Amino acid sequence: MKMKVEVIELPDSPNDDFKSHIEEREYPDELANRHCDLCIVCGWSTYPECMSWCQNEQWRREKECKK
Repeated sequence: MKMKVEVIELPDSPNDDFKSHIEEREYPDELANRHCDLCIVCGWSTYPECMSWCQNEQWRREKECKK
C-alpha cells in the first residue's frame, strides 16, 4: 500500500527553520486495516492494544467527542 505522508524535519540549529515535504511511502498491506492514517504510519506491533496508552489516539478521541 502506498501512502502520501507529510514529513516534518527538525531544525539542525536553534536559528534554522522546520522543513516540511510530502513523500510517498510503501507500507505493508497488513497495516491497511488500521482505523486511522497515523496508526498505519506508526506500525506498532501491539495494535489495537496500544490504543489504550497512545497519546495520539487519546487526542483523536477527545476531538471526536467535541463534535
